[in-house]
Amino acid sequence: MRFLLPAISIIVPSLLLFCTLTFPQSPAQSPAQSPVQTIRGTIIDQNSEIPLPGATVGIRSESFFRGVITDPGGVFRVEEVPVGRYTIEVRFIGYEPRIIPEVLVSSARPVVLEIRLQESVSEIEGVVVKAQVRKDIPINQMAVLSARTFTVEETRRYAGGFDDPGRMAASFAGVSGSPNDNALSIRGNSPKGLLWRVEGVAVPNPNHFAGMLVEGGGILSLLSAQLLNNSDFYTGAFPVEYGNGLSGVFDMNLRPGDNEKRGWGVQIGTLGIDGFGEGPFVKGKNASYIFNYRYSTTALLKGLIPEGQLPVFQDLSFKLNFPAGKAGTFSLWGIGGLDLNGSEPLADSSEWNSTWDQTRYTWKGKTGILGAKHKFIHSGVTAIHTSFTAASSQFSDCNELFQSNGIYTEYEYAENLTSMLSFSSVLTHKFSKKLSNRTGIVLSRIAYDITIRDAHTPGEPSAEYGSANGATGTMQGFSQFKWAINRNFSFSGGLHSMLFLLNNAVTLEPRAGITYKFLSGNSVSLAYGNHSQIEPLQVYFSGYETVTGESVKPNLGLAPSRSNHFVVAYNRLLTENLRLTAEVYYQHLYNTPVKPDDYYSLVNFKKEYLVKDSLSNQGEGTNRGIDLTVERFLSKNYYYLITGSLIDSKYLGGDHKTYRTRWDYGYVLNFLGGREFFLGKSRDRILGISGRLVFQGGERTHPVDQEKSQLAQDVVYDYSRAWEERFPNTFYIDFTTTFRINKHKYSSVWGVQIKNMLLENSIFYHEFNTTGQVVEVKGEGFVFPNISYKIEF
Repeated sequence: MRFLLPAISIIVPSLLLFCTLTFPQSPAQSPAQSPVQTIRGTIIDQNSEIPLPGATVGIRSESFFRGVITDPGGVFRVEEVPVGRYTIEVRFIGYEPRIIPEVLVSSARPVVLEIRLQESVSEIEGVVVKAQVRKDIPINQMAVLSARTFTVEETRRYAGGFDDPGRMAASFAGVSGSPNDNALSIRGNSPKGLLWRVEGVAVPNPNHFAGMLVEGGGILSLLSAQLLNNSDFYTGAFPVEYGNGLSGVFDMNLRPGDNEKRGWGVQIGTLGIDGFGEGPFVKGKNASYIFNYRYSTTALLKGLIPEGQLPVFQDLSFKLNFPAGKAGTFSLWGIGGLDLNGSEPLADSSEWNSTWDQTRYTWKGKTGILGAKHKFIHSGVTAIHTSFTAASSQFSDCNELFQSNGIYTEYEYAENLTSMLSFSSVLTHKFSKKLSNRTGIVLSRIAYDITIRDAHTPGEPSAEYGSANGATGTMQGFSQFKWAINRNFSFSGGLHSMLFLLNNAVTLEPRAGITYKFLSGNSVSLAYGNHSQIEPLQVYFSGYETVTGESVKPNLGLAPSRSNHFVVAYNRLLTENLRLTAEVYYQHLYNTPVKPDDYYSLVNFKKEYLVKDSLSNQGEGTNRGIDLTVERFLSKNYYYLITGSLIDSKYLGGDHKTYRTRWDYGYVLNFLGGREFFLGKSRDRILGISGRLVFQGGERTHPVDQEKSQLAQDVVYDYSRAWEERFPNTFYIDFTTTFRINKHKYSSVWGVQIKNMLLENSIFYHEFNTTGQVVEVKGEGFVFPNISYKIEF
């Protein structure tokens, strides 16, 4: 690595200089020469969500400024804004000013914003407060630290983002990712510890090929970037409303469709074909719709994906929005997806060196989520959000061995159909400008139908393990207060509780945090969170049959895994557009399911369909480390994000010995940056270039016992030295470039997004080579290229 860093310090500035010379900035032109667009939106109170009439909204760039006042409904509107990037500043008497940077205005459709202001608690009335750029502040005002908001535009602009929030979040501090999927290990935790939420409710993993490679992740998000709104991402000690998650939270929101003007678009790329639309149901009314349909075209990537696997997928997402005046706002939203992946055995049997070479692999998946939501504001100080959600997630994974007699014999099969009905209601009440509360309940019924078959040796008949069907559920309740003691000091605290109906396990989870602001743009925060999570359902129902034929399921009584998370954070605004964040964390895991008198622990869970062992909640673990972030927001046409994490992750097994976890990567370094160039006489064409370099420690593994492997003709590990070795460290580069052309009635975008452009190996595993009679470390590296063209009108 010491040889790479000097090279990077030379190459990156050289590339930026080359781009500057090749694409010089056009001098500022008269705004009238550019295509123009409308910026409009609503200014609301952060806590109660009531509109704020009379707020001042300023929209500015280097060559443009215009200010307006919000109307009695808190609505503002600015027309004939030339295309480009803008900073929006909002001020309202009695509230903290807010600056929104990096707002992209294109000619395709109006920019519609919802901006939330926090009521000021300053004792000095009429004091002039300087507004600060804080793009990182989360939407949820109860959050204290380890939280970051992101925009949908960033998922396209950031190299490696791939229009996917999961892949974009891999650039954030404390997060370890991979170019192969969007599964995220947060601060040494298994990716299964991540909680996924959409529109304020917990949902099944909303990704294509969910859990195919790693439980908790997938290959690509089901959510279309056309529908995503600003959303939050948490890496620990999160607010009390988030339950049944140990490592982090993705809290994603869908935007309503434009209720004034209809818009349409088509995108064609190597990963898929999209069609989308939005607009009012009836012009002049407030009800609106927005939808997106996508069908994969991965056959274009044949030859770049190993072993002939060609994933095929399609998805549909939509949101219908119905404002109803004093009765509140009703909305109906949905997400659905279909997945298919597989590979055939090698045709030439002389090339069979492993079981996989003669395996036919088939993976199928279905996901459907439908939600209805109602938002009601009462007396200007209380907001009530109520949701009903129905969700279903199903997959099947089949491995069949092609034998010399021409017959396929199944040796592994897993099928899991899980459906969920849930009800949630959350009340936010503002007692005063200093004190607010958020209280809610979440009730879920979970139905399951699980089938697992496995053969002791490939080629032998498979036997059924852990099959089950029935229903269970969870009941959750929470309440959290936030007290702004004064302008510089605030406290947040509350309690979450969960009942797991399968075995009546109950958790009580206190959480608290404080923030102190000092000098100008400096703050220190401390937070504590107690969290819990139930395990994947197959863990509870996996089992075996005794010699008498009795079915035994030893893990039905497992309680949820628990953790205590402590975080100290320091934030400083170095300049108006540059921030520094440092966080030190310590997480103590307990109640972790482990196998008695053995190294096995579910802290290392990756994608095991079958858990034959009897487990107990006797395990523990620790995750500790440091996260650093230096981020320059987009200003003067360039931005960068540098993050570094040191990770130390250990656990105590059922044999009372301490081991490293699978997810103990040691370190992660991300270097991401980009620049935009406004071209043409009217500056209506925008060229964006972004690159990302990632250095990351390797995933941990077990040492191989070569002698026993030769006897077994398969990989045999030395479990007495569990997790002592690593697979190779990884280094990969992502690249994104976009070219936007703005015309008066439409906008088009050419895009090239490439993950792992140097074809570095990033998947590692052990394989027994029957020809050489030795276990080898195998590595695979493949490119995810998405070359696309989009037109919006």
